[in-house]
Formats: sequence, C-alpha cells, structure tokens
Amino acid sequence: MKENVKKGLITTLTLGAIVLGAGAIIGVTSAITSPFVYAHSLAARLEAVNGVFPNAEDVSEPEEINSNGLVERYEVSAGGELIGWAYSGNRNSVSDIVDVMVGINTDFTLERVEITSSSTNSTYMDAARDWLTGVNDGTTSYDDIPVGAGGTKTKETISAIVQAAIDHAKANAGGGEVSAELRLVRNVFPDATESDKGTTVELSGGTHQANYWELTKRYEVGQGGATVGYAYEGSIDPMSQQGSFVVGIKADGTFSRIHTVTISLDDHDGLYNPSWIPDTYLPEINSGTRDPDDCIGGQATITAEVINAMIEAAEADVLSLGGSSGEAA
Repeated sequence: MKENVKKGLITTLTLGAIVLGAGAIIGVTSAITSPFVYAHSLAARLEAVNGVFPNAEDVSEPEEINSNGLVERYEVSAGGELIGWAYSGNRNSVSDIVDVMVGINTDFTLERVEITSSSTNSTYMDAARDWLTGVNDGTTSYDDIPVGAGGTKTKETISAIVQAAIDHAKANAGGGEVSAELRLVRNVFPDATESDKGTTVELSGGTHQANYWELTKRYEVGQGGATVGYAYEGSIDPMSQQGSFVVGIKADGTFSRIHTVTISLDDHDGLYNPSWIPDTYLPEINSGTRDPDDCIGGQATITAEVINAMIEAAEADVLSLGGSSGEAA
C-alpha cells in the first residue's frame, strides 16, 4: 500500500511539473507571438474600415455597442490625428439582412457607407447599392429616399443605421471631458450641451413578466442655457422580451427620440419576431415615419405597446412639470 502511495505521489509530482512547464512555455510563446497577433489584428481592422476611410493608418480596438443597429465602433486615425469613427452595423429590412460599415467624420458628417454583406442579391439590393453610389458621391443625401424606386425599405434601413452612427458619435464627443450624464442624454438629444445630475422618479405600469414598464430617473437637458427637454432612464419586461432605454421628451411634452441601451431578442415560444422592435419599430418612431402608438405591423405588438406606454408616461410627466422651456439646470 505504501508503495502505491509512493508511486501515486511521484506521478502527481511529475504531472504537476509537466503542467507548470507547459504553462511557462505557453506564457513565453504568448509573449513572443502577441505583438504579431496584434499586428495581424490591426491589419484586419485597417482592411475592414478601408472602404469608408481609405486613408486610415491606425484603427483602435473595437468598442462594442449592440444598440440601434450598431454593433461596433472604431476610432480611425491618420498621421497621428483622429479623422473619424467607423461603425459596423447590422439590421433586418423586410427580407434583407444588411451588414454595413459607416464612416463618420470628426465634424459628425457622413464620410462613406459600404454594404459589407447582404443576405440577398435581389433587385432591391441592386437599387440600394445604386442609391449608395449617389450618397457616397455626395449627390444624394442619405435621408433622401425616393419612394417607388425599388429597395425603399432596404434604403430606409441603411439610412437609419447612418443616423444612429451620427447620433452615437455626437453623444460620445468629448470623451472624458464630458460628463456621463451629458453623454447619456445626447443619445436622445444629440445637440445637448448641458444636463443635470438626474432626479429619481417612480413611474411604472403593468405587472412583471406581462406588460411591465418603469421609469426610474429623469434628466433635465439643456442647449445654450435653455431647457430643450428631459431624458428618462427606463426599462420594460413584457413576456419574454426585456430591455432598457433612454426616452427623450421635448420641453413641450412631445416625443423626441428613444435610445436602446439593451434589448433581448429571445423568442422562447416562436410566436413572434422580437427583432421587429429594434429593426423597424424603434427606427421608424425615431425618424418620425411612425407614431409611437402605431404598434401594429410586426409580430412583437405587445412589446411595442409597452414601449409606447412608457413613452406616454414620460410625456405626461413632462407636462406635469409645466411643459415649457426654461433655464437648464
């Protein structure tokens, strides 16, 4: 028995030495190869953004977003200076699933848009590509979408991603020199210059796991010293789709914009299409082509109704404050 214990101990020590040795080898190998891995990664990132910033010389590691059709953001530099941001986006449009790269200049103007991949090669996509040629040439605005020219919904989808990229760039302008509150409210008021620290509110409706929504904080938003509106932090929990949002309400009590912080796309029962919310409903109410109370048109109707109830509660709250412009906090 003692002999077996001795053999077991020797085996254990031998395996331990092998593991430690392997760990050391892996560590050394990683230290040796990591610069080459980074160089390859940088080359890949440069290639990825080259379509929208041909003069790019350096591209940052991607910043994950996953909101409003945006997936990642890259800081793009040339000659040691920031020249803009490249956004990768993905969104459904009727039968098309479109992946794009959007280049936004440091003055928040559009540089270029490139379709990086598509689920279809249809006449709709051909029309969208022709339209993008004009957008990239500067002869057509990204929000100028002629109805009936083919591929209208695909163009609207791309245009919504472009606008989301511009809004995100504005919201995050200034980096650490801008307060977290101001960066937050700029998602629904892109031109805001001031924000207070926020006030706790307790507004809610429905019941959990049914049609529940809540608003927990309200920020007074200013521009040039005057109050332009209020931003509300809130969340929803209807059935199997949950999400957190920032809702913008103008000073007169009317809807401004809604920003998706997080949203689940789970469809546990296979009964509805939850991607209709971020891909269609939210972009359309943000662009003004759909009223928030128009919740019919997709299979995620209950989710849309709950979002609308949250927006209406925020509107009512602003009206209770007076619903008129004043001095920003």
